[in-house]
Amino acid sequence: MFFVFLLLLLNEVSPLPNGISSFQFPKIKFIGISSNDVPDNVPKRRIEKGEGDDLKQSLEKHCSIKEDLSGDPPRYSLRWEPYLQESYDVANVLFQEIVQVARARFHCYSDSENLDTQITSPRVISCPSMSRLNDLESIATVLRSDKCKILLGLDDVVVELYPSSPSPYLRLSFSTLGNAQKTSLAETENLQTISCEAAIAATESWVDNFLGKYNLCPYTSSVSKAAVGLTSVGIPVGHVHIVAGSTNNVDDRKKSSSAYDVLRAAELVSEFWSETVTLLKSPESDWATSLVVFPDFDNDFDAFVDVCDNVIQPIILATSSTDYIGRAWFHPRYDADTVGHTSVVPGHAVPHKMVQQFIDKAHDSKISRGNKMTPTELSSANNKVRMTPHATINILRRSQLTAATEYEKGLGEKKPTPNSIYVRNALKLNEILKGDENK
Repeated sequence: MFFVFLLLLLNEVSPLPNGISSFQFPKIKFIGISSNDVPDNVPKRRIEKGEGDDLKQSLEKHCSIKEDLSGDPPRYSLRWEPYLQESYDVANVLFQEIVQVARARFHCYSDSENLDTQITSPRVISCPSMSRLNDLESIATVLRSDKCKILLGLDDVVVELYPSSPSPYLRLSFSTLGNAQKTSLAETENLQTISCEAAIAATESWVDNFLGKYNLCPYTSSVSKAAVGLTSVGIPVGHVHIVAGSTNNVDDRKKSSSAYDVLRAAELVSEFWSETVTLLKSPESDWATSLVVFPDFDNDFDAFVDVCDNVIQPIILATSSTDYIGRAWFHPRYDADTVGHTSVVPGHAVPHKMVQQFIDKAHDSKISRGNKMTPTELSSANNKVRMTPHATINILRRSQLTAATEYEKGLGEKKPTPNSIYVRNALKLNEILKGDENK
């Protein structure tokens, strides 16, 4: 869908109002593409032989995990997933565990000063059939970072692989947050509760009446028509799948605790990976692309970017998921100056100064001839491309991005000026913003 918004990976241009209908990708490479080399996986072979129960028991003994026969809580809680192979599936179940702890911990803190230690007991996740076992180490490295520990309420992350352990596993230990109070944007701005249904409806309207209406994306004309124009390279037209997550209408007074910050971050990351799995396991003719909408971050751009840049993006790389997806961040208060980047950053808009360079290079073309923008106008127009009704993550299929690249190769001499999409959209949105000012 929003290929034009994957400014860090590949990109396409929508048909231009002056008759230019083709597009050009910026020369930016994918990063994090993984090797297909897979070492011998003994635990996986045991699963294939029907020895899963024995393998699980061996792991339980190894980790000192015991059934709760005495009534006392076990030291660890085991998530046994013997058949998951893809690392993005593993990320999905991993963040399901993290968000379950975050929910229980938040509600416990909300109702009492005391925290039941069973709520934060370590979680062990074992996926013996993983195709890329070393991705577990990569995931753990990300989660051990100080930033991730703070954002997700983690204390430590341990990984043990075969043959040191009967089955590979990742163990999560959780920190004790306490019920510390803080000053939050949710308090100071008196946020209104927004239902998931209302958030989805607003986003659908944005796709139809902004993105499609102004032809900002070459392959999305409406919610029901995405990946348009790629049938010649084997990509069917599909729908935009929009899902909304939330912290379940938490009382604003309870949004002033660090436990709420952890809950909000964990919910967003879990929703992202859940939708990634849904998209990749759905036919392209059903869902061409996905939008994950999360209104809890609407008034907190910094916090939203913090989670996207320091949790979601690194885990995408750690799981080698750039083999399958692309992603882009959107927000009602999107501001590239706040991000502060001067070069392409994964998930973000191309910096204003780079767009200005594209405009300068295109100054003799009919795209930009006679159109001048001040730095302030350019900044506003460039940010406008990333402004959605609610905090949103766009998940794109890598297969579509690859197919679009092949489509571009076939354009030959019809290719427009490189990076003309940024010029065209900046000029178009500047006109729209000026029109709004004159109303």
